[in-house]
Amino acid sequence: MMSIGQRLQALRENKGLTIKEVAHRLGISASTYRDWELGTRISGEPYIKLSEEFGVPLSYLMTGEMSNQDELVNSIKQIKRILEIMEKNINLGI
Repeated sequence: MMSIGQRLQALRENKGLTIKEVAHRLGISASTYRDWELGTRISGEPYIKLSEEFGVPLSYLMTGEMSNQDELVNSIKQIKRILEIMEKNINLGI
C-alpha cells in the first residue's frame, strides 16, 4: 500500500504539476511540500486543501482507497467543473 507521501507525489505527477506549483497553490513552501512527499509528518490541517487541489476525496488521500460513494461524489464534482467551463464559454460566445 502506498503511503500518503507516495499518493501525493502520484497525484501531483498525474496532474503534471511541479512541487513548486503545488506548494504555491497551497500557500506553503516548496521544501515543506517536498518533505510531505518524502514522508515527513504533515502538521496542521492541510488535508482538505490537498484533497481539493488534487480533486480526490479526503478518504482516498488518507487511506488510498475509494468507496463507491467517494467515486460518485468525485464524478459529480467533475461534471460540475465541466458545466462551469461550458457556461463560461457560452457567455464568451465560444
